Amino acid sequence: MHNAQMFRRLGLTAITPDILTSCQLNVDDVLGLYNPEGDGHCGCRASSVLLYNNEEHYNIVKELMRHTLLAYKERIHLFVLG
Repeated sequence: MHNAQMFRRLGLTAITPDILTSCQLNVDDVLGLYNPEGDGHCGCRASSVLLYNNEEHYNIVKELMRHTLLAYKERIHLFVLG
């Protein structure tokens, strides 16, 4: 199991095994629950926590995603439209 210091540092809340089982998730695959600020950028904020250990760099994540989408625009278009 993961240590309490790591949970506090990342702002994670422990998840009980019954919740994971009801969601059909393996207990060993989930570190904890993280609830980013709900301002419409929660996906980028959560990704920022994974990459930078805080939400503050969500704008960098968002910009990197935008550049990647633009770089692969044609491939994504072909994939989506088949």
